[in-house]
Amino acid sequence: MLYLTDRSVNIRRISMPLEKTKNIEALGIDKKQRILEAALKVFAQKSYHGASMSNIAQLAGVSKGLIYNYFTNKEALVKELLLENFKHFFDSYDFDFDNIGDKEMVSFIEQSFFLLDEHPESWKLLFGLSMQTEILEIITPELMTFFEPLLIGFTKYFASKGYKDSEAETKFFWALMDGISLDYLTMGLDREYCINRMKQIYQLD
Repeated sequence: MLYLTDRSVNIRRISMPLEKTKNIEALGIDKKQRILEAALKVFAQKSYHGASMSNIAQLAGVSKGLIYNYFTNKEALVKELLLENFKHFFDSYDFDFDNIGDKEMVSFIEQSFFLLDEHPESWKLLFGLSMQTEILEIITPELMTFFEPLLIGFTKYFASKGYKDSEAETKFFWALMDGISLDYLTMGLDREYCINRMKQIYQLD
């Protein structure tokens, strides 16, 4: 809705056609998405500190000032870029992390690779970006707010399977998944082979 004030100081309410409103909203979302996609590429190429808002604006095809309509600074931009993508990744799993059993472990391993296959080039850049030390310092505190429940759930699972140090095994499991996922994206590892080997390691056949 738009509001205009006439000379008699009476406020007149002017309704915009619904379809036009939707188009304007979609245009805003499209520009924000272009900015995020451009930022991902620029951060990956130049590193976080080496990248500038001007670089991102140029690649996105928007003005530098427009970026600040969506993001207060570069830190806010990189936070949304990474946290929203990782949150989407973890929210995609269709089971309760408080009650992980063998069935859920198999589902987690299989789904992880299928999710990576949805946008492999984007995930390749996101993995590389998230490993930059300066970016880890920015996102780790907030990343842990939704990552910690997963760690607790997997620690409980490994304890139930008889691992003496279930917390260490959880860290090893995540390190293993991270490493395999990265090589899967960059080296073209076979998906079924990766899934089956992970299932063999944790005796999930």
